[in-house]
Amino acid sequence: MALNCQRHECIHNNTDGACFANIIRVRGIFSDTTNETTCTSFLSRSANLYMEFASEFDELEFKASQSNIFCEASQCTFNHGGDCNAKNVQIEAANACCQTFKP
Repeated sequence: MALNCQRHECIHNNTDGACFANIIRVRGIFSDTTNETTCTSFLSRSANLYMEFASEFDELEFKASQSNIFCEASQCTFNHGGDCNAKNVQIEAANACCQTFKP
């Protein structure tokens, strides 16, 4: 599975689109469209927490994968009991919505 996150200002994201969050949470329990979903693991690098924890995240070598995704978008074809079964997951840059969402 490939995970590509374009939300580069996220503390968990490197500039190549790789995510290093321990758990990726996608919200949107009543979502019918991509724009109604959101990655709630997003944390802006400009947040005060970034300065405190930046060195910890920068040193992580654990790249997120499909097994790290907890999805609440129950209307999505790829959601199976909260697990994402999509072969490729794309998180959009503007508002961190899940571009892979498919009703």
